[in-house]
Amino acid sequence: MIGFSGKAPKELNGQSLYKDVVTYAAIKVHRTGTEGDHLTSRWIEKTLKDTGLKTQLKPWRLKQFFLTECTLTIKNENIAAFPAWYPKDTGGKPLAGRLAIYNEADTSNLKGCIALAGGDFAVSANVGVNVEAEIASKAGAIGLVIVSRGGRSGLLAATNARRRDQEGYKGQKYFQAPLPIPTVVIAEKDYERLAPVFAKNPKAAITIKGRHKTNVQAFNVLGVLQRGEKWIVVTTPSSGWFSCGGERGPGVALFLGLARWAANMNTKHSLIFIANSGHELDNMGAHFTLDEYLPDYGIHSKNVTAWLHLGASIANRQWKKTDKGFTPLDKPGTIFLQGTQTLLPHMKHAFKGIDGYRIGSGFYAGELKVIIKAGFNAFGFFGANTFFHQQEDTKRSTGPELLEPVVLALAEILETLDKDE
Repeated sequence: MIGFSGKAPKELNGQSLYKDVVTYAAIKVHRTGTEGDHLTSRWIEKTLKDTGLKTQLKPWRLKQFFLTECTLTIKNENIAAFPAWYPKDTGGKPLAGRLAIYNEADTSNLKGCIALAGGDFAVSANVGVNVEAEIASKAGAIGLVIVSRGGRSGLLAATNARRRDQEGYKGQKYFQAPLPIPTVVIAEKDYERLAPVFAKNPKAAITIKGRHKTNVQAFNVLGVLQRGEKWIVVTTPSSGWFSCGGERGPGVALFLGLARWAANMNTKHSLIFIANSGHELDNMGAHFTLDEYLPDYGIHSKNVTAWLHLGASIANRQWKKTDKGFTPLDKPGTIFLQGTQTLLPHMKHAFKGIDGYRIGSGFYAGELKVIIKAGFNAFGFFGANTFFHQQEDTKRSTGPELLEPVVLALAEILETLDKDE
């Protein structure tokens, strides 16, 4: 079947894959430990079980904040805002003060004020705000407003939480204490629009309401096809800030499609499929894969032929920004497809003629970086789409025509590796 000349197998059909994207994106909030996250994990587990894999729903615990309200008010105008994680709430009422421009070189103006970090101090979706919050707090600021920068839309993007060397958690150290001051993120477009107002140090108010809960449960999902002595590992993150239709949906859909396909193939390898929650909390759930799950099955770098990691923004489309909003284009966006040197020829051959992928070896990020650092022969995807970490990232971010060639290329690689071993 290598090369998939003619019609795609039903498990790898673009319409079938897109149906899974639609199902995933319809769950509007995928934040770790929420009802939406639980629904997602249970759906993935049921799908794998119905496909014929031996499954496990693996629980783990965390502290989580369940948001009910987040606002920033400037001169009676409400500005869209979202808390930086892990949030310090405002005690159920607005936190009021004058805005003061944040600059790390001179923080003498911040005492008693709400600091505003834009320009050189804006943050991207994958950079936490811990440093800015700590500097502002030490300078006497009572709150912090920080601008989200990155993506291609100028819209409000949530920022991932960052791990710190505090509060030990199952062998890994995670920072789950609230930031030192209430901190919210606003959109770049609002920062640019209101720059003249901000420069006058107007009165502002931050409101962050919600409930802090300890011992919150989240799940990772395992699905196993135990066959030969050697293994192929396939992983994907399953959680995220909002509906994550383009950021996470394609990875989950490709994950499920490849599991269905592998279940119907007579492979020499055993395969293990693992979907990890906790991604937006600095990959909080993913460490269980290396620390517990693979050792439980006797899986290690020496008996893994390949590890495929289905990261962010796979098979996403480009958008054209207009005065009326954004228009979807048929062109794919560009992200990274990177892997170890031994897998590079397979990647280049299978993805020849498929646009949108920067194929190479030696440049790694996210969970793929950790996997390869642990000594595994691995390849996978990482990158951002137009609406990365934004509420506007819906099922429209991808489509059947973008998903199908990618899954066929991945299946070709896995089948070639299985036959060559």
